[in-house]
Amino acid sequence: MRTCYDPEIPINIVDLGLVYECDRPAERGRHPRIIDVKMTLTAPGWRHGEVLVEDVRRRSSGIPTVQQARVHSLSILRGARP
Repeated sequence: MRTCYDPEIPINIVDLGLVYECDRPAERGRHPRIIDVKMTLTAPGWRHGEVLVEDVRRRSSGIPTVQQARVHSLSILRGARP
């Protein structure tokens, strides 16, 4: 995911702190080639949000050991208090 960049800032989404988690589901024996990615966007309602989520999904699915990448976009930035 370090190759996925915010289109408006030349910094990758990992270094920006937008990726919360990247993990395989608990049922590893049943779905060993699926990963779940939890991330947020730089701002709620950001116009490039879906493009960035799709870029993460496409690049993660391109990893030879990954069959499916499920990308979950969260609306609250890490460290923010509701």
